[in-house]
Amino acid sequence: LIRKGADVNWKNGNNFNWTSFMWACFGNHTDAVEFILSSVKNLIVNLGDKCHESAFYTASKWGNKSIVTLLTEDARTDTMLSNKHNVSPFM
Repeated sequence: LIRKGADVNWKNGNNFNWTSFMWACFGNHTDAVEFILSSVKNLIVNLGDKCHESAFYTASKWGNKSIVTLLTEDARTDTMLSNKHNVSPFM
């Protein structure tokens, strides 16, 4: 779908306002995350959900170490973003 132009930044209003990228990070789908990071130039890596939690925040919260590593290696990722309660992924 991505190769056909699917919008990876589209938020599903019924599911926490998560994007497909956020779901891939949450689900620890390393191959999908690698593909999206390398292939999608208009990816908004730091996009937040309804709680202002980014894909990095979600991967950190759920202990998905391989995803956290991929995201920290990507220059677009802001690892210091806090959620709407001003809690960072490192707390």
